[in-house]
Parts: sequence; C-alpha cells; structure tokens
Amino acid sequence: ATGVQTTCVLKVNQQPHLIAHEAYVLQILSELPLTVPRVLAGPFTIIAQDQTFTALLMSELPGQPLPWIALADLAKANLTCQLLHTAVDRLHELTALVRTHDIGARLPSVTLEDELQN
Repeated sequence: ATGVQTTCVLKVNQQPHLIAHEAYVLQILSELPLTVPRVLAGPFTIIAQDQTFTALLMSELPGQPLPWIALADLAKANLTCQLLHTAVDRLHELTALVRTHDIGARLPSVTLEDELQN
C-alpha cells in the first residue's frame, strides 16, 4: 500500500486452527518487549487443486540463519553456540513476563523434564 517492497514470510498449513493460533500469539507477543514477526495478512484460505490451505503472511525478522549444517569453521560453530545460549537465556528471562500476561494461559508449557519423560 505504501509502495515499499519488503521480504515477507508466507506460512502455510492444512490445519487452520494452528495458523490462527500462531497469528493470535504473534499479535499478542508484539505488545511485549519481544522481537516477533508482524502479521501482515491472514489467516486466509488458499485453494489449490483438490487441497485447501490456511496461510499467514508475516514480516521477516532481521538477521541471518544460524549455520547448522556442515559446520567446518570452528569460529562459526562457536558463534552459533554463543547465540543459541544467549537466546535460551533471553527466553528464560521472558518466561515470567509472558506467564503473567493473558496470553500465558494459551501457550503450552513443557519443561525439559516433561520432554524427557515423554
């Protein structure tokens, strides 16, 4: 609408409730001090041949993907580990804030112990 071009992410799923839930959560989380993709459009339905999909158009977050595959460079492997640890620490810091927000009741909470037991 403004004439500005930008890179976007189109997420598609055959389960409409999952895309709708993600759109809702992203809109709520954008009110918190978090960097989350903006919902630009959707959820909306795409009918392609005999299949129906639900889609969500989102902004792309800044940055580069972490190098995960074929890490031959020790410096890149170290950077990936450091960034991952920083991200986990940040998530731990934000957990209490998210839990006290109304959205907290709609988000699953699974501990590492729960995952280990499952």
